[in-house]
Amino acid sequence: MSHKIYSKTIALNKDLAIISAKFIALLGLATFSPFFFNQSITGVIVNAVLIITTVLIGFRSALLVAVTPSIIAYSIGFLPSAFLPMIPFIMIGNLILIFVFYFFYKKNYWLASATAAFLKFTFLFLTSRLIAVYFLPEAMATKISVMMGAPQFFTAIGGAVVAFIFLKFIKKL
Repeated sequence: MSHKIYSKTIALNKDLAIISAKFIALLGLATFSPFFFNQSITGVIVNAVLIITTVLIGFRSALLVAVTPSIIAYSIGFLPSAFLPMIPFIMIGNLILIFVFYFFYKKNYWLASATAAFLKFTFLFLTSRLIAVYFLPEAMATKISVMMGAPQFFTAIGGAVVAFIFLKFIKKL
């Protein structure tokens, strides 16, 4: 193997190792955030991690991070069993956030963040209302609607603020 090819191989392996380490750290942070047992803290952390992952590693990596926190939150009891039907919709809400943010953040970070947060909130609020009305007792339906309402928008915006500060600090924005 020539020296030039060997050097490129080492550089590629180093880059891959750095990307892998970033991904594992971000996935770990998103995975363990439900252990705070507080929707406001967990939501801000997860949304910040989704945005940071999208900017630092890319859209595809953020997709995997988007589905993990809901599974963990349910498995540790943070989400009541009545929330089980909402988990796929929460995952889709995270995917909406990533997708919208990814396509617009290079033009305007804050417009991308606000639009992504609003669309995630709208999707989760509407789907939670449908699921709750048709499949859950009224008391649980109200609780789910509240959790999938305004807090989703505010935690997404909070996550965007945290991500912005972090990304500015590491000079990636």
